[in-house]
Amino acid sequence: MATRVTEVGSGLISVDRDGDVLTGITTGIPTNSFTIRKLASRRRDNGWIFREGELNEWQTVGLIEHAGMIYAIGPEAPGTFVDQALHDERRDRIQDLVTIASALAALDRADVSIDQMNTQCMLLLDDGGALVLPPDIALAIREHQDLAEQLRTMEPFNHPDKDPAENVGFFLAAITYFVLAARYPFEGDAAEELHARIRNGKPIAARHRRYTLRSDVSGFLSATLSGEKYEPSPAVWAEQLLSWSQEGFDSQLTTEEHDEIAIQAEAEIEKLDRSFGRKESVRKNWRKWLIVATIVIVVGSVPGTIVHNALQPRLTAGFTPDQVVKVFYLSIGTLDHMVMEDAVVDRAGRDIIREVTNMYVIDRQRMAVEMQSSLVDAHTWRQEGMPPLEGGRTPYGVAFLSVEPVGAPADEAAFRATYERWLPNPPESPDAPVPARPYTAYLVTDELRLRQDREDWVIYEIVSISVEELDVDALQEADWPSPTDSVED
Repeated sequence: MATRVTEVGSGLISVDRDGDVLTGITTGIPTNSFTIRKLASRRRDNGWIFREGELNEWQTVGLIEHAGMIYAIGPEAPGTFVDQALHDERRDRIQDLVTIASALAALDRADVSIDQMNTQCMLLLDDGGALVLPPDIALAIREHQDLAEQLRTMEPFNHPDKDPAENVGFFLAAITYFVLAARYPFEGDAAEELHARIRNGKPIAARHRRYTLRSDVSGFLSATLSGEKYEPSPAVWAEQLLSWSQEGFDSQLTTEEHDEIAIQAEAEIEKLDRSFGRKESVRKNWRKWLIVATIVIVVGSVPGTIVHNALQPRLTAGFTPDQVVKVFYLSIGTLDHMVMEDAVVDRAGRDIIREVTNMYVIDRQRMAVEMQSSLVDAHTWRQEGMPPLEGGRTPYGVAFLSVEPVGAPADEAAFRATYERWLPNPPESPDAPVPARPYTAYLVTDELRLRQDREDWVIYEIVSISVEELDVDALQEADWPSPTDSVED
């Protein structure tokens, strides 16, 4: 079968298979990424095409590699990502807004929800329709966007406290504001700041960005963006956009009226920024102030050593986010549960830390009696080529650790960790015979999320993605590459 691939736009390809033309959409996944296995193994989700008032399924038929990236391919649907269309002033962007709202209204009538709005996960088709990408492809795109892309395509259009169905109104208000005012309604250098501004619910009036904009249009946008009179229905938005486009968005202003609005705009922007700054200072520092006040009150009754230890820097102080992830996993094999404790907050990894602590106690008891450890660090043992173990010793810990960054808000970091997990394989009961091989191994993939705490990066969430038992005999014979799982890397 002859296949010809042609790039037709940023992130879009046309795939010709013996005359059968398909559209390929970038997933953002590099060809060497472990994520491909997860995406390829999933049952294909379907997307939706809205065209001439009708909604039809759009089903991907496979994946294809092109220029180092993985593309999802499906029936021909040439178009432009909403992200690009919003920034292209040569387009009829008002008609684009009507198409988007109408497509979302059709999905609403069909009881189909979108998990999270992302302007890189919807296409405006050349024939006037719209394509909403399948959920699995949309998820892959979100996970592989860098922080700058997230701040452009996702974060400004999703209210952090609204569920997907409610958020549609906020999304439509935000993209309409962007087209009319050439600015996002809420702006921030990081996701945390942006979320705080959205929650604050005080957008700068669109009319104070575009002075000629009709006051009723500006007021309608502010009512939804602030939550004062929220309009969630995409059908209402489609009708309203059509009405505005027919009547015109702008009003005629005299020079005096123009100058007056400009003065009002400057005063409003300054006032909102000042008010937000005060609220942010309280929000960010109240815990610190409370802790300081508490210490002042009770320090006299707390033993000095406890205060000293509580104020000591973490053992992971100064580590970069990926170093925190690596040292957390590599400390399993060295039984360094104290480092693991310092690497996490919010009960992340509690089970594995408890396991390592128990192994540490048991191993030290055996050393006191037999004068040797029963465990071998799996990382070191695998580097040495899996030499034979004597005296009932078993490998324990993590080997061949691979840490890959994934998309995260600007004030956080996230990684996908893939590694071998080596564990003792004890008898099923005290009376059962010892297994022929007293250890076992698994291939594990986790996703970890980190944030800063007291200026240190800490893991606050660990989610297991997959666990697959390994054939240890095959590993003995395999020609493995040199490991790269070190904190220094």
